[in-house]
Amino acid sequence: MHYESNLEIKLYRLANCDPVMGHFLSLNSPLIIYLVDEKCGLFNIEGIGCDDILKYIVSSRGKEHKEKLSPLMQTIARRGLRAQMAVQGIEGVQVLRSSDFFQNVVGLLGPFQYLDGCNLSHIDYNKFPELSDPKCVLGLFEELDINVGAVHKKNIIHGDVKPGNIVYSNGKLVLIDWVTARTFKENLTYFGLQMMTPRYFYPLSDRSPDYWALSLSFVDVLKINFQLKEDTVRVAFDDLVEFLFRKLTYYFGAEYGVFYKDLANRSPEVVFDFNPQVWRNNKLFELGSVASTNPLEYWESK
Repeated sequence: MHYESNLEIKLYRLANCDPVMGHFLSLNSPLIIYLVDEKCGLFNIEGIGCDDILKYIVSSRGKEHKEKLSPLMQTIARRGLRAQMAVQGIEGVQVLRSSDFFQNVVGLLGPFQYLDGCNLSHIDYNKFPELSDPKCVLGLFEELDINVGAVHKKNIIHGDVKPGNIVYSNGKLVLIDWVTARTFKENLTYFGLQMMTPRYFYPLSDRSPDYWALSLSFVDVLKINFQLKEDTVRVAFDDLVEFLFRKLTYYFGAEYGVFYKDLANRSPEVVFDFNPQVWRNNKLFELGSVASTNPLEYWESK
């Protein structure tokens, strides 16, 4: 075995919510366990390729309460796998080899190509000093901008772009975690459970949600330290864009501000008729209500 015992224990605990997954692990002992947290585990087994990984995901309500994906979550996960498979071959998209649960084990995704590098939400600047260079960061995000555009040309939306879902590997940025991905048509017709990260979420219909999230990810990686407080209300998105445009221009130069502003103001991939009744009945209503006042109060002191 080539992994630390504490990761092995964590992975088996994660699998305790589903006897089928527990049985799978008893038959397929992991060779390498890369990561285990409250919601997922990444590992390699014999038979899938030495450079591939499987990802096991569960529904988590705190450290102690884990449960197998509900039928609705299974549908969403399968939708994301199909969407990711549809954009295979595009630069900046993690390689996926199966569009359904692995060996029909609920929540077991992959195989995926393992990416040796760093997640942009946890950058090790000692190993990757180039990511502290604004010029390098700009170039990387300009490439990712093109790649996201290629994804959209396939009528696919990622749905949860953020630093935690972007990996720097072999000198490129790669989008991972496509569970929230869907086709344009699915985006138009689906009004059920929404999965997103509030910090990078754009709740209105006049901008591209993927590019809005990409613009804020760009700002985050450039190390302008801002933080969305949970109790902070925000709606004046135009004010926020202008504020960050000025900040980036001041600290890094005009090309940074212009690039950010262009990303943030991209038009939506698809436009749908706004239905207030659906909005009110949706969990996003609360977020949309919160997103209705000036967002600058948590920036002015930065």
